[in-house]
Amino acid sequence: MGSSVSRLPENLTELECKKLAGIRWEGGLSEIFAAAEKNEDGTISKSKYLEHFRVDPFQDRIMDAHLANNQYPKDKIDSYKKSFNEGGHCSLMARFITEEMFNRYKDVVSPGNGRWTIARAINTGVMFPRAYMGIHAGDTESYDTFIDIYRPCVEGYHHGFVWDEEHAHRTDLNADHLTVEFTPFCKSLILSSRIRVARNFGGSFTLNPNGTAETRLEVLNTIRRAMAECQDPDLQGKFYVHAEMSPEEEQRLIDEHFLFKGRDQRQAACGYHEYWPAGRGIYQANDKEFNMWINEGDHLRVMVMIQSSDLVGVLRKLERGVRAVEQGIIAATGTSEPFARHPILGMITCCPTNLGTGCRASVHMNIPHLVNTIGLHGIDKICEENKCQARGSTGEFSDVTQDARVDISNRFRLGYSEVQLVEHMINTANKLAELEQKLINGESI
Repeated sequence: MGSSVSRLPENLTELECKKLAGIRWEGGLSEIFAAAEKNEDGTISKSKYLEHFRVDPFQDRIMDAHLANNQYPKDKIDSYKKSFNEGGHCSLMARFITEEMFNRYKDVVSPGNGRWTIARAINTGVMFPRAYMGIHAGDTESYDTFIDIYRPCVEGYHHGFVWDEEHAHRTDLNADHLTVEFTPFCKSLILSSRIRVARNFGGSFTLNPNGTAETRLEVLNTIRRAMAECQDPDLQGKFYVHAEMSPEEEQRLIDEHFLFKGRDQRQAACGYHEYWPAGRGIYQANDKEFNMWINEGDHLRVMVMIQSSDLVGVLRKLERGVRAVEQGIIAATGTSEPFARHPILGMITCCPTNLGTGCRASVHMNIPHLVNTIGLHGIDKICEENKCQARGSTGEFSDVTQDARVDISNRFRLGYSEVQLVEHMINTANKLAELEQKLINGESI
């Protein structure tokens, strides 16, 4: 808080509330104020301020005022659609949702243990108009229960995918099925290689958007038991639990870029970060190549990262790791359904962008001539033409740092196998390496 309770005025305007809260973010504080009971002059009392504003919008779930009352946020959605029609941005959710659709679903609850509603599903996209997808799922059943909004969003994001049995997802993590490889020059530009996949536990486990501290701890304890069964020495390692790690362990994980902090406004709006830090943790193999994030958003992010261009080795170790986790969960729980799956959509994830494979294959490339000539936007345009994307090396929405290190990864997750997505990234990296070589030789591109 920016001021002690004793010094707060008895009544506060919206602007005073925002200043005292000391947090600037997209729309959320206005929503908190709108939801609070007002005085006749439009202010709120000190007690109401303390009741409503003692939240952290980077971790706490805050609902849009209309959605909190199960009402369609017509003014906001209409303004988002208007912006899109005028050439501006609009989330996929806001593009496809209608008042008629919302009212048809407003009293429907998914039959899964997430007990999901359409109001909860679209909250992120309503609160944050800059969101790309703007919708999340609370259980596997959400996707079929509210298919009229999920299907166009899924098909709109995963270009070329069609929601039918003919296009049902097929998993393939077998590195022997790769048909392309990095060129020698491309290999010389690659600083590191990484592949991760998202997974959620199946059966009776609750997805995190509508989970509790207890359900998150259940996930953590289950993966602890699962990895205790692991006999592969390359995968054996140690857990670092957020609520238990020492300051020294925390700083090391920050310095090595392994620690996740769980402070994202858009993710918070769907419920990802509630009950922080309960159940959050990291598993790290002894050689630090095989890692897992536990309850960062989905139940698991399983990843392998090495400081070279050996992507085949990364994929082989990832396949072993995913198989070890799956077998460990079966042994620990007796379940026949270790991971949540959908017959068409494949692996279930809370955000529809990760459905299917949940796979992101990436390399960090040092391409200074391309960076200086066409910038990150130009590089990303080339990537987009080749089913990939480019971003800065420090994460989503980041820019290129002074070392000209660029992160190249597959754009899609659904409609292709994991092997195909890795091949998209390899082909794109080779294309960028070819252009970098031309610029080094003084040729135009």
